[in-house]
Amino acid sequence: MIALRYSTFILCLVLVGTYVAQGQAYVKLSGGYGFPLASEHLGTSGRQELTTSLDPELGFEVPRLFTESENVHGSYGSGVLINASFGYMFTDQIGVEGMVSYFIGREYHVQNSGLSKRLDAVLYDSRFTMSMQGKGFFFAPMAKLAANSGKIQPYLMIGPVFGKLYFDRSQRVTTYDVGLTSTQYAAVEYRGGLAKGARGIAGAEITIKSSLHFFAEALITGMNYYPSEAEVTRWEANGSNLLGTLTTRERIVKFVDKVTTDTDLPSESESSPGKQSRFSLPLSSIAANVGLKLNLGN
Repeated sequence: MIALRYSTFILCLVLVGTYVAQGQAYVKLSGGYGFPLASEHLGTSGRQELTTSLDPELGFEVPRLFTESENVHGSYGSGVLINASFGYMFTDQIGVEGMVSYFIGREYHVQNSGLSKRLDAVLYDSRFTMSMQGKGFFFAPMAKLAANSGKIQPYLMIGPVFGKLYFDRSQRVTTYDVGLTSTQYAAVEYRGGLAKGARGIAGAEITIKSSLHFFAEALITGMNYYPSEAEVTRWEANGSNLLGTLTTRERIVKFVDKVTTDTDLPSESESSPGKQSRFSLPLSSIAANVGLKLNLGN
């Protein structure tokens, strides 16, 4: 009985090996650009101005208050993709493909300003700009289903996608008050954790010659990223570097599911990272991707 099972197992391996050997391996190189699949609220830009003007007839000052706000929407998954793939077709219609992507995200800006003027004299002026951008790598192992082979061959792919990412957030504040100008600049890096999601691809290949094909694809990625920690990497005030004045607790934050404070317990050490509730960064996108496919073994 054991010999029969062993023989059956060996036979299955031989059949699978023969089946795979009849397939076709290939590599792909491509590049593309992603756009937000579902825009989410990333911040609110605003402007407030309090000014006075002189009434030419009555000769007294007339105040005016102007406010404006605008929501910033998008997805941090939009941006440039540089892709490399290795695939294997078991038959002309069924195969698998693994795609590795280097991602350079679009930079988003949120800006707020406040201005106070009396006639032509500026009393107070404040400018705040926050910028956010992500970079990193994606890996997507996918199953592939292709139409019958021909000069043009459409195909579909679907599978999970994983991301190893980091995000840079910077904020710059410039303030003019009572004749004095001050500047502050801070930069924070969000990192850690593994982003997870799903990716679907619809594409078509055009045969240039038997081993070389041009292809175009639409990549749909659904994903959120939950960073595990953040660290202040720069902090400057009026050109002076103040990063060394921060304690570990002020400089590094760990994101956790639950944060508890209790005044009856000893306060946490300043030499330990702080804790905050974790949050997600939206990465969903739809990307246009084009490139070349080279069949191996021809």
